[in-house]
Amino acid sequence: MIEADGVGKTYGKHVALKGLTLKVEAGEVFGLLGPNGAGKSTLTKIFCGLLTPTEGRASVAGHDVTRHAGAAKRTIGYLPDRVPVYRSMTARETLHLFARLQGIPRAEREARVEAMLDLVNLKDVDRRPVGGFSKGMTQRLGIARALLHDPKVLFFDEPASGLDPTGRREIRALIQGLAAEGRTVFLCSHDLAEVQAVCHRIAFLRKGELVRVMAVGEAGGQEREFRVDLAEMAPGVADALRALPGVARVEPDGLSLLVRASDAVDRAILARAVVRAGGLHLDVREVAPSLDSLYRAYIEHGETPEASA
Repeated sequence: MIEADGVGKTYGKHVALKGLTLKVEAGEVFGLLGPNGAGKSTLTKIFCGLLTPTEGRASVAGHDVTRHAGAAKRTIGYLPDRVPVYRSMTARETLHLFARLQGIPRAEREARVEAMLDLVNLKDVDRRPVGGFSKGMTQRLGIARALLHDPKVLFFDEPASGLDPTGRREIRALIQGLAAEGRTVFLCSHDLAEVQAVCHRIAFLRKGELVRVMAVGEAGGQEREFRVDLAEMAPGVADALRALPGVARVEPDGLSLLVRASDAVDRAILARAVVRAGGLHLDVREVAPSLDSLYRAYIEHGETPEASA
């Protein structure tokens, strides 16, 4: 449903995307993770036909976004990070305006607007000027606007931004419902908890390059993570673990050490290293790498799956 084949984008000497290849299936909620400046917005804008790739090709719903831009855009709903609004207009007037711009027939507009206001819980404030809306209310209006023309593919940039816990749960349920209807949702976010809650697969993007694509909950291939609980944080224990072949990183966490290592490392190897370094371990156990742990490894520490393995 969404495909990129060798997509690259440069601005003069600055490389925003480097030969990126990716495929997202119909009905999938796909999360793109990375820091500011990694290329997430650039990739999203290329898929939405707002930017032209310097190299490679991108398509949405079978339509090349460059050669058949009009056909591709008709299948897309887009929620930007900052939703632009006409401050003097009401939510209802805003949706009616965009329904006309989307070419929705007059006979269908009122019902469609009503359905969208109800979907994002804005019916109680639909006649208030949008300029007085909170960030969360504006975000809901943006989602309603993106869904007006019944698109097959949704691109959401930080959809839960500015929402309270109740609003976050509602948006989470909405995204899951859209996927259940067979729509494809491409989600950019810094909120790891939200991504983990709604996405089927995720990709890590760093400096314009795709570091890894994986299913949510996947243990990380050959990468393993261990928690070593110590009686006390003896000097030299962390360095002894870092020196072991196959250990990628050791991080202190209170009286524990979090160890990321290859498949060649096991609990016994770690326990022996602690003892040799003069430490006393209370427990050594393997844990599933969390999304936060993987993000820190791939994005903040610059690891690659191959290097970790």
